[in-house]
Amino acid sequence: MSNGKTEFDFDTDKYDIRIPADILENTSEKYKKQERMEQSVPESDYSLRAYCSILYLKPRMQIILRGQKVKTQLISKSLAYIERDIYRPSFLNNRNIRITFGYNTKSKEQYGIMMYHRNRLIKAYERVGCQLKANNMGVGVIGVIECNFLKPTHNKQDFDYTDEYRKTIQNLGSKLMDYWKEIRFKRNANDPNTVPVEDTQKRPDQNWVQCDDCLKWRKLPDGIDKLPDKWYCRMNPDPQFRSCEVPEEPEDDDNDHPTYEKTYKQHERIAKMKEERTRRQMEDARKKAEMDRYVNEQNHILQLKHNELKRQLRENVGLFLLTHTGFSSPGVARYQK
Repeated sequence: MSNGKTEFDFDTDKYDIRIPADILENTSEKYKKQERMEQSVPESDYSLRAYCSILYLKPRMQIILRGQKVKTQLISKSLAYIERDIYRPSFLNNRNIRITFGYNTKSKEQYGIMMYHRNRLIKAYERVGCQLKANNMGVGVIGVIECNFLKPTHNKQDFDYTDEYRKTIQNLGSKLMDYWKEIRFKRNANDPNTVPVEDTQKRPDQNWVQCDDCLKWRKLPDGIDKLPDKWYCRMNPDPQFRSCEVPEEPEDDDNDHPTYEKTYKQHERIAKMKEERTRRQMEDARKKAEMDRYVNEQNHILQLKHNELKRQLRENVGLFLLTHTGFSSPGVARYQK
């Protein structure tokens, strides 16, 4: 570069290649970061090592960067409180597209949708739906989807802004809201005073590791926190998968239960029915009170008219008697006065 500095940062981490902070913050440079809407910038935006660790949905290779192996992540299985949902786009004849939701176990500041295309990452931490609003809804939630039905741009950093893309983003926002509400409902049902999920220390629901020989992924038992830099199938505590010759464990079968049960919706429906019933009862009580008031007013008016008619009748009878018989009555006397 003209100022004598290298275009990339090779000094901050001897095993990494980074985009310098001044270039990252300067939107006129060609290595500018993905638009983040004032959100915290994930390490994958400026660190090649971090980017390579999530580059593939299911890594099938070893990536060596500056002489050291990149520790790749099986991101769809490294989350907490994992649930799976499906997206059935009409433009794909309602074919099931799997979406995995869970909470980031490393930082609540990094959340959004991880959008892959044919196993390769296209957009990372893309916030959707409630995550775009100025509130705490959806904080810490990550969604993972493989969008083979969308068309990436030529630089593989975005998707073409088509009608299919807009519908997908809108649906992802709706699905993410369902997940966030469901997890909060379940936790609040157990303890109304519980700390929000995003503020708690979390562990991944499952622990997976990749063999350095055969590159197969193996699921490890709970309780294994630390692993050596190099790990092999022969080190697996599970004897069933203690050999590189053994195939990987099959993916979770979603045919029987393609989506999780959204119990919060049933609760909301019941609450809405109760609210509607209460509203109708209050409306009926209001109408009854108005009717009672109207009836009382009409009875009062009728009573006044009745009394007036009685008075007039007495006066007319008195005048009749006085005129035809010469006799008077107390009513006539009062009338004459």
